[in-house]
Amino acid sequence: MTTTAGTDRRAPSRTVVRRCLGWSLGALVLAPLGLNAQYAGGPGRGDDMAGGMFTPCAILLPVELLHFRATCSQGRPLLEWATATEHNTAVFRPERSTNTAGWEPLGTVPAAGHSAQTVHYAFVDAHPAPAPVTYYRLRQQDLDGRTTMLPVVTLARCGGTDHVLAVHPNPATDMLWVGLPAVEGPHRLELTEATGRAVRHLQLAPGAVLRTAEFPLAGLAEGSYQLSLCDDQGNRLAWARIIKQ
Repeated sequence: MTTTAGTDRRAPSRTVVRRCLGWSLGALVLAPLGLNAQYAGGPGRGDDMAGGMFTPCAILLPVELLHFRATCSQGRPLLEWATATEHNTAVFRPERSTNTAGWEPLGTVPAAGHSAQTVHYAFVDAHPAPAPVTYYRLRQQDLDGRTTMLPVVTLARCGGTDHVLAVHPNPATDMLWVGLPAVEGPHRLELTEATGRAVRHLQLAPGAVLRTAEFPLAGLAEGSYQLSLCDDQGNRLAWARIIKQ
């Protein structure tokens, strides 16, 4: 788990999250016109607005999110995100789900608090869920306890030693030959689409030596797939990216 500051030379699309509090009468009147302002003058009669000024809506929690992504690193899900600016931020709380109906908190990452430069964050899911696809999201909490949900990302099953499978030919058409390592218990080959959806699997018996298995590709649409070798607990032992022609 790391937090580092630096300069991001890319020009990413930014997700800006803002929550505004303390609306004044002036702001409510302007809202139907599509304007976002509130009176910032001192106390007194309404006509003393002429001596005050209008400022943008009081921003309690702006977070300019440069990116949020989930990848598999050394057999474990790695969550990485970066912010361009932060104001009043306290912590980020990564959460996960296997169906988007219920969310499980994973831990806490301290936020920058107040920042006007790029800040990078990372979090490792040490005990990944045994599911074909896992959904991750960020719950951002500010210093007064208020929270905001940030975007959801998905990741195909990630676990085990994360070695690379030997496959040929690649690209392939109707049949793929897969070099299998020695595996003591039951295991299987599982083919998933780019979205993480499993489209085909092949159950394998335990093997004490290196061997080769045939994996059929006939009938599948052309495109990029991920072939994973998984144990009976769903942990990924090895994988390879393949192209179906």
